[in-house]
Amino acid sequence: MIHAPLMILFANLKGNVGDFAILHAMLVELERRHPECERHVYSHGHKGVDARRMAAFLSQPHPKFSYMGATVYQRTPKGLGLLKRIGLRKWLSGKLIDRLSARFTKLEPFCSASNYQAIFLAGGEQWGGFSTSINMFAILDAISQSNRNIYMFQFSVKRDLMEIYSIKRLKSNFAKIAGNLVVRDGISGEVMRNLSDRVD
Repeated sequence: MIHAPLMILFANLKGNVGDFAILHAMLVELERRHPECERHVYSHGHKGVDARRMAAFLSQPHPKFSYMGATVYQRTPKGLGLLKRIGLRKWLSGKLIDRLSARFTKLEPFCSASNYQAIFLAGGEQWGGFSTSINMFAILDAISQSNRNIYMFQFSVKRDLMEIYSIKRLKSNFAKIAGNLVVRDGISGEVMRNLSDRVD
């Protein structure tokens, strides 16, 4: 019997040893839960891959996976500083997510996300920065249109997330992730409890 693969999104393969440890822990857990499924890993689109650390990681024993490449990353347009300064930052971030999401739904692997049994978002510090978080939320929106089996490993966020997006937008974004939202620290818990009643 052929089983649909699992997708791992937003792996940080440019970071330190800890980021590779997060990926290793995810692979171990997913192999335990779904031993019959292949695992396809997609890294952050703007961070690239540290070839030396990746080679060292691959030389160690760990569950098998296929590295499928980086996700798409679209830089936000220049000249948006004025809109941010006059108090339109939250309006702007929402518009950019909608625009990018409409574009991303036509791209792989998002347009064929229904071919995956489930999507797992990498843990660690995520959703940070203006351009990075906009791309991540746009990808989340695009992929959720064809597959709602989206889960996230233990993660952390910063308070400035609330300065970039409206509460309504953030609630809508995180509602696309199924299951409990498990945070790594108190600040993340404080932020996320404003956005969801599924925070652990």
